Amino acid sequence: MRQRIWIKALGILLCGSIFFVIALSLNNPQLNAADEAITHALEGARIPWLTTVMWAITTMCAPLWLLMICLVLMFIFRKRNFSIPIAVNLMVSVTLNEALKNLFLRERPPALHHAVTVTGYSFPSGHAMAAAAFYGFLIYMVGKSGMTKQHKRWLQGLLSLLILGIGFSRVYLGVHYASDVLAGFAVSIAYLIIFATGVGYYLRAGNGDAVSVYSRKNKRVVDSFLHAFDGIMGGISGERNMIIHFAMMALVTVFGLILQISQGEWLICIVFFGLVIGMELMNTAVETVVDICMPQPDPRAKLAKDTAAGAVMMVSLAAAVAGAIIFIPKLLPTFW
Repeated sequence: MRQRIWIKALGILLCGSIFFVIALSLNNPQLNAADEAITHALEGARIPWLTTVMWAITTMCAPLWLLMICLVLMFIFRKRNFSIPIAVNLMVSVTLNEALKNLFLRERPPALHHAVTVTGYSFPSGHAMAAAAFYGFLIYMVGKSGMTKQHKRWLQGLLSLLILGIGFSRVYLGVHYASDVLAGFAVSIAYLIIFATGVGYYLRAGNGDAVSVYSRKNKRVVDSFLHAFDGIMGGISGERNMIIHFAMMALVTVFGLILQISQGEWLICIVFFGLVIGMELMNTAVETVVDICMPQPDPRAKLAKDTAAGAVMMVSLAAAVAGAIIFIPKLLPTFW
């Protein structure tokens, strides 16, 4: 167990170091010269059929494509505990990339090198980050599946090639520097190690094996946080409606980034994210307490459960109306 922790810590440290070294060297003439040399070399090596292939590969990491895959996988794994982590992974990875791009503000290679039309900043590569985070998590899921070892190796190998192919395609198409892609891979791998560790805890909570501190008093502040964390993990893993909520959160997050909603609109979305999930957790708590106190059918128990469910519905409706007010005016021009 300790050996695994050390390996994970070293992996995070190594990948984080690679990212920060590149980030701190963005204005270094040698790095810029190397990036430009690679960009010019790949531009000169372009051939029509390979450009078409690279375009198809890079499309595998377009935001809408990832969102569709995410929703399909959430439906497929709806009876297992992977649905919510899939949605959370997509939301966190695309948000992290957007934050980093707006932090470093590196311009893309000159437009004359572009083989496809793109917008936004260059560092780190969003496609590389999304590929490593999203498809990398699928590699983790395959490893946790009940497939045979041979099938696991084949599928994990194909997903690994897809990740590398997406990264290479961004440089080949002239829309990212090689350092953008390398930094994107590095930061996503570091993030994925942390995220997969959290998912491991979540899966144990879903199976009733979560490490709990309920057997002792809250003598430390950290114990209160552990109680809350246990409650969140248990509530999320045991509540079917959470899958719908997280699917909608992933939908809002991706479209919010695509449509570039304002900071105030993001704050509204985030507040409603917290309210909906918080009310659903409260509903679970009420239902659990009622089941313990009144195991036999009772009108009062029904009223308590129905009222708690009604509270969730009211907050969800308010969130839906707020989302419609924010997104419909931005989406209508695309249909006219």
